[in-house]
Amino acid sequence: MVFDLEASGLDIRRDRILSIGAVRIEDLAIPLGRQYDRIVRAPGPLGLASRLFHGLTRADLERGTAPRDALAGLLDFAGDAVWLAFHAGFDRALLTQALKTHLSRRWDGVVLDLAVLAPMLFPDRARQLGPHAGLDAWGAVFGL
Repeated sequence: MVFDLEASGLDIRRDRILSIGAVRIEDLAIPLGRQYDRIVRAPGPLGLASRLFHGLTRADLERGTAPRDALAGLLDFAGDAVWLAFHAGFDRALLTQALKTHLSRRWDGVVLDLAVLAPMLFPDRARQLGPHAGLDAWGAVFGL
C-alpha cells in the first residue's frame, strides 16, 4: 500500500495530519476503486503557506473526518499490506505520533521508502533524474 500524509508543518511534535491518501497495489496494478482518502478535522489556525501548499481551506478541515476515525480507517484499509511512502521517515514518524495521540496505540510498522527504492530498481532513470529527484519527477517518469 502506498500512502501519503499531508501535514500542517514539518514538526511531528507540534504539527498535525491534514489529509491522508492511500492506494493498494494488487497484481502490479492500482485498482482505482480501492483507495483511501480523508481530510482530517483539524482545529486551530492554518498558516498561509500550508493553505497554499495543500490547497485545503479552514472550512475543509472543519468538515473533515475526526482524526481518530481517519486513522482507524487507514489501519483497516492497510490490513496486512506492506507500507510504502516517498520520503517515508517523515510520514512514518507523523503517523506513529498521531496513532499514539488519537488512538493510544503504539505502532512500529515498517514503511519502505520509495525515494530509496526507486533509484535502486530503476538505475537508468535515476541517472537521468539526478540524485535529488522528488516525487513529481519520479511520477512523470512513469506517466503518473
